[in-house]
Amino acid sequence: MNVYLAGAITGLDYDTAAAWRFRAINALRDIGINGIDPFRFDYKDETKKLNTSVMQGFEPIKSIPRRNLDDIQRSWAIFANLSVEGPRVSFGTVAEIAWGFYLRKPVFTIFGPLHDSEYLRELTTFVCQDFRHAINMISIAKVEGTSV
Repeated sequence: MNVYLAGAITGLDYDTAAAWRFRAINALRDIGINGIDPFRFDYKDETKKLNTSVMQGFEPIKSIPRRNLDDIQRSWAIFANLSVEGPRVSFGTVAEIAWGFYLRKPVFTIFGPLHDSEYLRELTTFVCQDFRHAINMISIAKVEGTSV
């Protein structure tokens, strides 16, 4: 069972954008779930700043949304962590949440002030208070076989 990890990238340094994802992969593994991390590709350049124009030096940015959508289609649910925010709205993460809603996948979201909107709350299946709450909700939903 896979859970796609959605969250801000633009405007964040690599360590900040990746830290919660590493934590989520380990926490999900503990409950028998595979965390699908879009960061499994190298997004950083030699200065450890995110390079969102290419991945691995070859892949154009327009292929990133296609790959992320394919990952979401192969996942049971989405864990969207919007509590780690960059300087502006993460449009990619908003799209990923909308794709999950459209594909009728459970979406577990932690909101931060920048992204907290009634519209995104409508697209979210479970609003989670913090990281631990999100992992607990995902675990319960897995056991109960939750779908949307």
